[in-house]
Amino acid sequence: MKTIQYFIVCVLFATIARAQSIGIGTDSPTKTLDVNGETRVRLLPSGNMQNKNMITVDQDGNLYKTANIVVMGDLKSGLETTDHKGWYILNGRNISTLSTSARNVAISLGFTTTLPNSADRIIKTKTSVQALGLSGGSNSQVLIQANIPVYTMAATLSTMGPHTHTWEDHHTYPAGTQTVPDGGSYAHAHEGGDINTTSDGLHTHTATSPTGGLSTAFSLLPEYLIVNTFIYLGE
Repeated sequence: MKTIQYFIVCVLFATIARAQSIGIGTDSPTKTLDVNGETRVRLLPSGNMQNKNMITVDQDGNLYKTANIVVMGDLKSGLETTDHKGWYILNGRNISTLSTSARNVAISLGFTTTLPNSADRIIKTKTSVQALGLSGGSNSQVLIQANIPVYTMAATLSTMGPHTHTWEDHHTYPAGTQTVPDGGSYAHAHEGGDINTTSDGLHTHTATSPTGGLSTAFSLLPEYLIVNTFIYLGE
């Protein structure tokens, strides 16, 4: 009996050694190991994801390894409120409060004292002269004259203002010599005359317009959704 069992084992190993591929649940394997059925893994070791690969599956069930899709220093937005799985909330904390490994990664990214504080801020791509991790900008703005487009206000008035003025002079005597006899009581009436100005009455007008306003700042924020921002420093 033992001889038969030994023979069967030898034949099996010889068959496997000669085989180019092994099929489980299939007689026509297409890979070195082709499993046609559900797969169950009872235990996988845990560890730091840095410099590791991930296993992905395509639509045909083929397994591939791919580089770790999370890189130290990656940012993400989320509804989580605390640190989790290597992701640390950007709240301006001192890096001394981080674990040793996370602190070392933060230092390698240029954060030697504190993490950036993302509270009430949006993310902006750096320019050629800006440093990563710096914050700036303002949520509101006060409009000043330099912000207003160039414009001209004009008003046109006629250069001619023809009009007349009538003036009654009660102290003008008729032409000639006027004599008044001595003695007695007399009443004297003097006929006035009209004096007209020229019909040309040139003049100027000055107009002022108050600027008004209270220099109240206005908001620059677009519509938004409140989330937290996290940085990946590893587990």
